[in-house]
Amino acid sequence: MRFSYYRPPPVSHTMRVRRALLVAGCGVLTVAMSACESTEQESARIGREGRQLVAASGNLQLGALNHTVRVSDVTLLTGSLKADVKAKAL
Repeated sequence: MRFSYYRPPPVSHTMRVRRALLVAGCGVLTVAMSACESTEQESARIGREGRQLVAASGNLQLGALNHTVRVSDVTLLTGSLKADVKAKAL
């Protein structure tokens, strides 16, 4: 009994190099994407650092009053568990 197998046409050297580069590129992309810090991980890290800063009381120190400074705009920014004031000086 004789079996016939399909034999694909020969592949050129250029095509082999392209395929190898494609496979290597996919591998590099996979490693690079898995090493990125996700938004959730970054948020957790910032939260941990923020708790440490809040726990150390007395971080904010005010100096002497300066009546020559004029403020043109003040904005209060609030978020979950934090607030910030932005002032624009003239």
